[in-house]
Formats: sequence, structure tokens, C-alpha cells
Amino acid sequence: MRLARQLLLALWAGVLVSVGGLLAPLLFEALPDRVAAGHLAGELFRRTTLLSLCLALALLLLGAAAGAARSRFLRLAPLGPALLLAVSDYAVHPLIEAARLASGAGSRAFIVWHSVATGLYGLATIAAVALLLAELRRRD
Repeated sequence: MRLARQLLLALWAGVLVSVGGLLAPLLFEALPDRVAAGHLAGELFRRTTLLSLCLALALLLLGAAAGAARSRFLRLAPLGPALLLAVSDYAVHPLIEAARLASGAGSRAFIVWHSVATGLYGLATIAAVALLLAELRRRD
């Protein structure tokens, strides 16, 4: 059970770091069309959110199976990064799109909402890495 949690957390943290730190920036460097790069990056983040929700659910189920051996906080901790990503994708992303369509990608509203989404993604990544480190340090 513990090894399964560690593997799922390692996968989750690895995906978040890879997409946010490597793939999305690479799209903007490699593609000459920034709009196309933005659409591809948006799709990557959308799929990352879906994967994250699935991984969080799997971790919650593993935590529930561990029962009393784990504290309630540790069992529910995967909800943190998953909720941050869900808020970013389902609440903030529509605001980014609306700002882009209304005023363009250089508008103040676009930049503000994009910064909020970037912050939420960064916090979720840090939280997932912290969960992985906590799981690796845990002694049971």
C-alpha cells in the first residue's frame, strides 16, 4: 500500500513539474505562433488537471484502505493540490479565455488571470512534491 502511494505521488509530482517547468515553456520557445502554443499549453494543463483528479482519487482510496493507521489529514491531503488545479482549470481558465477574446493576450485582465492560474499551478506542484517527500519520510 505504501509503495503504491509513493509511486502515485512520484508520478503526480513528476507530471506537474514536467508540464509546468518543461513542456509548456518549450512550446512557447519552439513554436513561432504564440496563439497555437497557448492553445497547446492550455490543453496540456487541462489534461494534467484531469490526471491529477484521478491520481488524487486513487490516493484517497488508498488512504481510506489504510484506515486508522493514517491520520485524517494525511488521508485527505491529496485533495489540496487537486482542488488548486481544479480551481485553476475550471474557474480561472474561463476568465483567461474571456480576457483574451475581449482584449487580447497582452491585456491587463489576461495577465492578471494568467498570473493567478500560474500561481495556483505552482502551489499545487509544491504541495504534490511536499506530499511525496512526506510519504517518503514516513515511518510505519
